[in-house]
Amino acid sequence: MKRKPVAISVVGVHNSGKTTLIEKLIPILKARGLRVGTIKHTCHEGFEIDVAGKDTSRHRSAGSEAVAISSRTKTVFVREFKSELTLVKLLELYESQDLVLVEGFKKSSLPKVEVFRKELGKNLVAAEDPDLLAVYSEDAVKTSVPVFSSARIDELAEFIEREFFGTK
Repeated sequence: MKRKPVAISVVGVHNSGKTTLIEKLIPILKARGLRVGTIKHTCHEGFEIDVAGKDTSRHRSAGSEAVAISSRTKTVFVREFKSELTLVKLLELYESQDLVLVEGFKKSSLPKVEVFRKELGKNLVAAEDPDLLAVYSEDAVKTSVPVFSSARIDELAEFIEREFFGTK
């Protein structure tokens, strides 16, 4: 049976700092011994990761439906699908990870950390979500869940570790 990683969705409005929070959490969580993966959800259709003119891009342009580039230490696999993969299917690819930080998928039933900036909106996007776990903000936020600022990011990492891995 495949092992399922813990997955936490990092949500918030556009430009709230979701990617920045994930960038800051990854090294802290890794230093605590966790194997961390990420998934980035996008609403932009037709995004590309191939570099125009490079071999993999040329393979895809010629009609290949799936392309991989592989080296001794890294593999990237690109495949087109008729519809978006479900989050459950995506998470199946992360069986070797302890934790997957998912940027987006705010409508999922994953536990959520919301990144909130008052100047971008008056209310939390996940305020009524029963899966809201914590808020990351520099602003005062009225909520029943813990609020962590950038000065307390280590405490947020510790909170995640304690909640899901039972440490400390």
